[in-house]
Amino acid sequence: MPRRINYAKCHEGILNELVRSKDSSGPFETKAKCLIYAASFGSSFGVEKGRTPLPDKKAEAIRYDIFACQDFEDLICSLAIFATKDIKILESNEDAGDKRVTIFEEFAHCGLERLEAELKGEANKTDGIALLLSKNYSDRVQEDGINWGKIESL
Repeated sequence: MPRRINYAKCHEGILNELVRSKDSSGPFETKAKCLIYAASFGSSFGVEKGRTPLPDKKAEAIRYDIFACQDFEDLICSLAIFATKDIKILESNEDAGDKRVTIFEEFAHCGLERLEAELKGEANKTDGIALLLSKNYSDRVQEDGINWGKIESL
């Protein structure tokens, strides 16, 4: 069984803003879901630019089974394959499990860093993420030269 999922203590502020609570109307229900989004966002910058090692100061870790029981394990495995280009990363041993978790944590750390920078000054983080998604979507259409909107509406 893989170890717990860590995130940097320096990201507790942005996580608290992005996760719904009595003090926040953030877009995510849980820290686990926010970390999943952050890891996906981080990975969108590629393997080298999308991963950042965690600093020594870590917040309270989240049990891996919280991710597994919400069917997030597939994404964690997919990110590991994306990063390593090696199917052996899926082996069911402790070493491979630890590597998968570390890769996920690094993508999430980078994603949180970038989200924090992109959302700085945004009063409503949900609207900020929607604008960010819209911007990334239009950038993708321009880069690919493909009208994804037309394809997705079919």
